[in-house]
Amino acid sequence: ATPTIHVPKGMSLQEEFVRITEGPLKADVAWSLSGFPTVALPAANGVHLIIPFLKAHPHLQRIIIALDADFRENAHVARALVQLHG
Repeated sequence: ATPTIHVPKGMSLQEEFVRITEGPLKADVAWSLSGFPTVALPAANGVHLIIPFLKAHPHLQRIIIALDADFRENAHVARALVQLHG
């Protein structure tokens, strides 16, 4: 299967903001508990998928990056953070 950005079932992307995390389960739980629109990379090394996703949703103006806290030990997460922050 081709990796894609995970959007929790039933979640609307009509707001002007979204949180990006890694892993579909985290996105599902974060959105369910907070109500804050949350999408997920399939893994930290799937960061390249976010640009096409954001281009397909140009109304998203505020992007909150919430990747795993192990960026100090995990090179994949550290690299993803650098790529997302530019």
